[in-house]
Amino acid sequence: MEIPKRLFDERRAFIEELEERGEELLCEMYARPYGDKVPSSFTPEDFSIMDLSIDEETTAICIELPTKGLGAHIAASAYIIWKPETEEVHYYMIEKGARGENDVLCNVTADGKHQELMTAPPVGSELTAVLELIQDGEG
Repeated sequence: MEIPKRLFDERRAFIEELEERGEELLCEMYARPYGDKVPSSFTPEDFSIMDLSIDEETTAICIELPTKGLGAHIAASAYIIWKPETEEVHYYMIEKGARGENDVLCNVTADGKHQELMTAPPVGSELTAVLELIQDGEG
């Protein structure tokens, strides 16, 4: 879980690096656990990042993660919610459900706690669900 760790530890610096280096940075982060001895099967094209301005105070960074070989309880997408003025950050993800089970909307808190929050919303409405959870104080 290097992405949320760096997000909460570095906040603005990590977000600026993510905005600058994008998919290349994520590809490097995914390759790191394997070191130089095992070549990564991922390329920058396996990732997609979209930066959205939600309002004057809030930015959302939507990340599509690699889906090849995606197993249960592995994130297929991630959502970073960032308020630059206060440096408030939130990290959510959609995790693949086990065979026969629904995908799950989860988050990781600043103290590294992983929480399953709800059945994943329909495709295309994930960001709305995340923003509603934050607004309701549930994330």
